[in-house]
Amino acid sequence: MPRRGCVLTSLLVAAAVSPGAGGCAQPVPGQIRLALGGSNVLVLDLDGGPVVAGGSDDAVASVSALGAALAYPAYAAGVGAPTVAAGQVAAVLVDRVRGFYLPFDLDVVTERPASGAYAAILVGGKAESLSPAAPSGIAGVASLDCGDANARSLGFAFSDSLAPQFGGLPSLAAAIAHEAGHGYGLEHSSQRRDPMYSVALPQQSVGDLFSLSFQSGDYSPFVAGGGAPQPEACGHASPIDNHALLGLALGLRTTPLSAPPVLAIDFPPELAVLPPTLPVEVSASDDVGIVRVEIYRDLELVRVLDSPPYRTVLELPIAAATVLTIEAIDGDAQRAKLTRSFAVEASAASACDEAMPCLAPGRCVARFCVPPAPSLDAGSGDAAQAVEPGGGGGCAMARGAELGSARPGSVQAGAAPFGLLCLVVAMSLRLRLRSRRTSLPRG
Repeated sequence: MPRRGCVLTSLLVAAAVSPGAGGCAQPVPGQIRLALGGSNVLVLDLDGGPVVAGGSDDAVASVSALGAALAYPAYAAGVGAPTVAAGQVAAVLVDRVRGFYLPFDLDVVTERPASGAYAAILVGGKAESLSPAAPSGIAGVASLDCGDANARSLGFAFSDSLAPQFGGLPSLAAAIAHEAGHGYGLEHSSQRRDPMYSVALPQQSVGDLFSLSFQSGDYSPFVAGGGAPQPEACGHASPIDNHALLGLALGLRTTPLSAPPVLAIDFPPELAVLPPTLPVEVSASDDVGIVRVEIYRDLELVRVLDSPPYRTVLELPIAAATVLTIEAIDGDAQRAKLTRSFAVEASAASACDEAMPCLAPGRCVARFCVPPAPSLDAGSGDAAQAVEPGGGGGCAMARGAELGSARPGSVQAGAAPFGLLCLVVAMSLRLRLRSRRTSLPRG
């Protein structure tokens, strides 16, 4: 069977990183999830252990057609999300993988069933953890099984190669789905919002990585690790519908899904200039219950909130362009997603709420500390309107023109300088975010 790998090249998040550092799939430690009740099982093996080389894959017996290992490394959760507890990282990763396969008859678990056939992805280590070593710089590897003829396919995800600057947990989950997809008969795609995306010059944005799903796209002949372009091997003509192929291999989900969660970001505002110490507050609801709220800074998972109220305080690095992606997950592993884009400056007005009051004599207006100032002559045209506390905005109003996302309220002269700064940085930030792209090809 053809050998397929997964590669992750340069990722432009807070700063540029060197291309060719790879990684492709990652599962989760410690808990079994059998929510779908399906007849197909995908095991995310995080414990490591011996792997035996053989002529074909047998996940049940830990036999691989791709290589062997006396002791394949266990998954290290701290590599992909160093500031979040390992158990939370595990739950996040399992549900992200489950989310890709929600339309299909597949259970994603982290413990091997006592009987029956199943596919598996071993998660841990690097390309050189296998013998013979996988090509340098790739993030995972799996055999292509056209038509899903082998129900015991076994793939590998080199999770130690995926620190946050190389894609973080969103890329890890997409990589798991990618390697498992090879086992279910999927080939590489040129569709950038498909987990099977893998091209020589990738053009994926951060937003793309939070919006992946199996869909239709042209075949991609790209082979990671410097291999020669590979012709289509399974007899499909472009465009290839990966969703339909998975439906044939796995069957469609038989149990109905509930409505997805409802999510709102109460703070911070959009396109503002914010301080490094930043309170974050969201509202989330769902008819079957919210399991957790996840907060990402660019592609790094920085906080997991398991119960309401969904409030926290982040310590953010100074950056001209920062994106927070906040997702609410329900019991069916369905997601609601919202983003906030802003600049972080040390000189920005301090943020405040009930847990972070302003230092006297300042006062908290629209979640920002505003110094007292004498009222300006209303006839001068320089009076600034600021939102009232709890108004949900961050920028002020000045000279009758909106300078950001704030809604007009009472007159507060002290808010005008912040409003003007907000306008300048917001305009700059819009330009930066429009031109910003991150490359995440997989092989």
